Amino acid sequence: MRPLGEDTAPTPAEIDAAATLAAQTRVAVAKYADIHAAIAAGYDATLVNTGLRVHLENKAYGRDGRILDPTRPEMLMYAIDDGKATLLGAVFQTPAAGVAAPTPGGPITRWHAHDVCLTLLPPGFTVMSAYGTCPLFSVAVTTSEMMHIWTVDHPGGPYQDDAPDAWIRAYNEANGVDFHW
Repeated sequence: MRPLGEDTAPTPAEIDAAATLAAQTRVAVAKYADIHAAIAAGYDATLVNTGLRVHLENKAYGRDGRILDPTRPEMLMYAIDDGKATLLGAVFQTPAAGVAAPTPGGPITRWHAHDVCLTLLPPGFTVMSAYGTCPLFSVAVTTSEMMHIWTVDHPGGPYQDDAPDAWIRAYNEANGVDFHW
């Protein structure tokens, strides 16, 4: 995440803007509650297609020049586990690393990037070590900035970066639609 300062508190206007963005996003992506609708709209699995945090990407939305448009999130995040799929939220992403993203909610609407290692043999990616290094025959890359907005009733609110596995599993079990790739 970009540093915001330790004592940065949101203003009343930023609190309202963050709440508005979360509400608009929840309404706009509700049509993707059934994962089949997301697939029909051009969303496809990025790296993995099962798990508790599967990101489905719409490449056209990633190239459309819009950043933080609730009606066109670059990615949707699903829990896809035990034959069920549940929409968890939207993921907004800047078009390239180093492109600053808008923060209408100030410190509430936090963006983050990941440092990953791209491997040539075998092709793929892995995370950097705790020392900031990559395995032999790989290169370090920083992803473009992204922000998650949970559209389910996340216990920590809509702008949390993650949720406990047990919570996601239970939510998917209770709310998921039948789905198999």
